[in-house]
Amino acid sequence: MDNNPGITSDGLLWTFAAPNGAVHIDFGEGEALYRMSEVRMRDYGTLANALFGGGVGVPGASVPSTVSWDLRWHGVTGSGTTVNSTLPFRLNYKTTGAHLDWSMSSGDRSFRSNPSGQTTVVAFIGEERNGVFFNSSDDDKDADDD
Repeated sequence: MDNNPGITSDGLLWTFAAPNGAVHIDFGEGEALYRMSEVRMRDYGTLANALFGGGVGVPGASVPSTVSWDLRWHGVTGSGTTVNSTLPFRLNYKTTGAHLDWSMSSGDRSFRSNPSGQTTVVAFIGEERNGVFFNSSDDDKDADDD
């Protein structure tokens, strides 16, 4: 199965705007939540079909599907800062644990993630500043918070 929102006519790949309230972040506590329910997507069956089934860069056949997820970052295991003054870019980040509950339905098929036994290899949440925001007065405060 390969569920995704498709490719737009201008080539934007598998991207859509999350509605207000779908994402909650408490960077200070190192916690975040991304939750959406019954999101309409297409099920292309395989990644290859989603990308090349109708020709190079053209999706193949698909069927309607809905996907729900609840992704949580929690339990800070480390933190750091990366700065590139040339670009200009600054990232304050925290490494955390994470847990995903995921489900999808397509026709008479449905799948659900196993809520137990998940292993997080690496998970990050971060705050970045770039461009005109790079030198904002909050930079010094953010660096001191880590």
